[in-house]
Formats: sequence, C-alpha cells, structure tokens
Amino acid sequence: MSGRSDLDGSPLMQQVFSPRNPQIILSDDQDEQQGFMWLFAGAVMAIRNPKAHKITDVTDPQRTLEWLSFASVLHRVLDDIENLSNS
Repeated sequence: MSGRSDLDGSPLMQQVFSPRNPQIILSDDQDEQQGFMWLFAGAVMAIRNPKAHKITDVTDPQRTLEWLSFASVLHRVLDDIENLSNS
C-alpha cells in the first residue's frame, strides 16, 4: 500500500504509519495513529521475525488461531482505509 520497497520490517511500519508524517493514515488522532504504528511494528518484530528466522514448533492450535485473529484485525484496519479511499 505504501509503495515503499526500500524499507521492510519495523522500520517500514514506523515510517509509513508515523504519527507526524504518515504515508498511510489510519486516524486523524496522532495518539491513535501512533498506537497503530506500534501495533504493526510490534507484530513484525515479535510475531513475524522470530518465526521467519528460525524453525519453531507450533503445537498449540488455539494460540495459532489467536495470532491469525490478530493478523486479521490488522488487515481489516488496512482494508477499511483502502475501501474508504476507493469510494
């Protein structure tokens, strides 16, 4: 959505969702924008990165569903703004 191929991971999230100069605006409120920035950056740092860089044995289906639900909520936030900008 941002068109930024020069960044990835947490630096990308902090840049595009920055509360002071966002490329992707999720809220008119700076605090809420910053909160979303940290949710997206945290998801990359704490959830995606460890599993992308080492083999992990996920044996708890409930936890898997919870992580998928969290990812789904983040994507829904992006879908909502994309739908607003296309209408």
